[in-house]
Amino acid sequence: MSGYGSAQSFSAAPVTKFGTQASTPRKIHVFKLGEMHDNGEMFMLQTFKNLNQLKVKIAEKLSLLPGLHPQRGIMTLDGRAINDLSELEDGGRYVVMRSGFSYSADKVPPKAREAGKKK
Repeated sequence: MSGYGSAQSFSAAPVTKFGTQASTPRKIHVFKLGEMHDNGEMFMLQTFKNLNQLKVKIAEKLSLLPGLHPQRGIMTLDGRAINDLSELEDGGRYVVMRSGFSYSADKVPPKAREAGKKK
């Protein structure tokens, strides 16, 4: 006898996923400019509705000293200011700095530059 039940066509059946299918959240790494031994901190962007919320969380998590204000901003490793959450790239590396300091490429922590290199 051939073809009892649905086992015969099992391999041809479409795959059905159950539950909520969520996309992978975007992540960034943030480093303190001028802190040469900083390992950086990872932030998941899905929890923030705007850039100011992210800046406040960065200030809290990085234990920023007085003078390191979230209003100072987030910058790319080459010094470009980030003005909106949409500008942050998944897996991107960024720096924050103290008030009164200016960006200098030689103040970017070495680990921030190494993080993106494939071995």
